[in-house]
Amino acid sequence: MQATVPVKRFAQPYGAVAAPCRLLYNPCVAIRQRRLEPLIQRLGRWADTALRRRWVKRQRVYLVEIGSLRVKRIEMLDSARAESREIALRSLAGRGVSPALIARHHADLWVEYVEGAKVGTQDTDLPERLAALLGGLYQTATKTSPTAGAFGADAVRADLELLARSGALARHTADSAAALIDPLVPPAVWVGCDHTDLLVKNMLRREDGSLCLIDVESLVTGEAVGTGFAKACARWIGPRRDGFIAALRAQPGIPDFLSYFPYLEIRFLASWSKRSLLLDKPKLVQPALFDEWIARNSRATTPQ
Repeated sequence: MQATVPVKRFAQPYGAVAAPCRLLYNPCVAIRQRRLEPLIQRLGRWADTALRRRWVKRQRVYLVEIGSLRVKRIEMLDSARAESREIALRSLAGRGVSPALIARHHADLWVEYVEGAKVGTQDTDLPERLAALLGGLYQTATKTSPTAGAFGADAVRADLELLARSGALARHTADSAAALIDPLVPPAVWVGCDHTDLLVKNMLRREDGSLCLIDVESLVTGEAVGTGFAKACARWIGPRRDGFIAALRAQPGIPDFLSYFPYLEIRFLASWSKRSLLLDKPKLVQPALFDEWIARNSRATTPQ
């Protein structure tokens, strides 16, 4: 009778990644991983998909522990998305603004697991800390691109027209915004890395006080730099806008996107609102943001 060899098992506090073949199993190494998204968030995504058939994020995020090594694994929708984030992370290597890249395999991305404190919108040093973060991010912009195609005014007007035709934006608001665009369009825009979801929930404060972007899924290349800051102004900076802009102006080495920032703002507002509408998130279309932009730039373009 052939004797059976007992398989050594580890007591795991959460899911273990098993070796595909027992011959590859190393009893000296235990690999553990657990989902990082809260259960309520996962249930909400499932419900949105099952009941409303709306678009939801399909990526999964894990904390992976191998001995004393702790890394974050992001299971993305496809390998093309993972590759584009890999390119962005490589261009930001050594700048301290994002987790370090560990590896990529097909649609899986492994990055440094960053620990730190939550960032609050009312933190007194936030303007200077965010300016330092964006300094490292936007210094990747080493070239300019003509304001045509995706960066051009015609694309902004097309987005405004779509919003007006859908009823998400009043016709007079869309027309007023479109009428103010031409004097604000720069000959070219700086292009480089940006973060398309620059919210405080996507940052952590390290022990030295510096900020780190932990949501690497929103890092992009080939974007008009300042687009992420435009989203931050619209979503949470609000009335503190002038203080944050002043901190950015004092930051050395940043491309001069602030000279045409009003154009970046309306480009972002129109594009983001269109995307929110098409993704069945109409509550994110906020006409008041367009009214505020019109009021600021009507004063700026009125002849004295």
